[in-house]
Amino acid sequence: MRILVTNDDGIREPGLIALAGELTRAGHEVHVLGPARERSGSSAGFATVVDHARIPIEPVVLDGLPGITARAIDAPPALAVKAACAGAFDWTPELVVSGINPGFNTGRMVLHSGTVGAALTAVSHDVPGLAVSTARADADGFATAAVLAAWLVELAEAESLPPIALNLNVPALPLAELDGISAASFSDTSVSDVGFVLEGDAFVVHRWQNQPPFTPGTDAAHLHAGWATLSAVSPPWASAGPVDALADALCKRWIDTVRS
Repeated sequence: MRILVTNDDGIREPGLIALAGELTRAGHEVHVLGPARERSGSSAGFATVVDHARIPIEPVVLDGLPGITARAIDAPPALAVKAACAGAFDWTPELVVSGINPGFNTGRMVLHSGTVGAALTAVSHDVPGLAVSTARADADGFATAAVLAAWLVELAEAESLPPIALNLNVPALPLAELDGISAASFSDTSVSDVGFVLEGDAFVVHRWQNQPPFTPGTDAAHLHAGWATLSAVSPPWASAGPVDALADALCKRWIDTVRS
């Protein structure tokens, strides 16, 4: 499968490298087009739609990813996805995978996530999108999330996944230490949150982690219990798709692997 990998933290971040590497090892044709600098919180924004604006693109060699075509773009990930899906290159993606974000994307805060925004932009071009996040910048979290993402891509390919946006969140744990994998609804209280305090002539941004209890059955509650979660982010024109079936199949694959 031809896959575009992007993120909102910057093209050289270890989460993107772990994800692109795992998908390449799984036999996919991987192209990397990511922001040259951090674009967290950019949602599905383009940063500019000025006619004839020039957006620099730079070839990048990423450590550990020999043979992968990587380009840095001075724009948010949604614009990178829009450009690729609209035919700016001599290839177009069959799937967009965004991440791995160091920090869960859960609840209503997914509205603002650049990681999720990239997946939604793919869906606007009738291309499936997958956003992948883990609890924090952690080697175990990146490794586990990359493996689950690659398995999910394999399952989605076998099922001819319709153009939907999936949101995968994975605790920062070794694969064998997860407590399970489940489909989940979005919590009204996100795990990660942000607020603003007016100080003089400026807002000061404050980020924090919300604490339980979380609404049972939601992404935040499952993640707090040590489960990975899969949710669908459904724009009005798209179906939620077979999320429950994909989560069940992903969990079975995980159980079979851990027990073997």
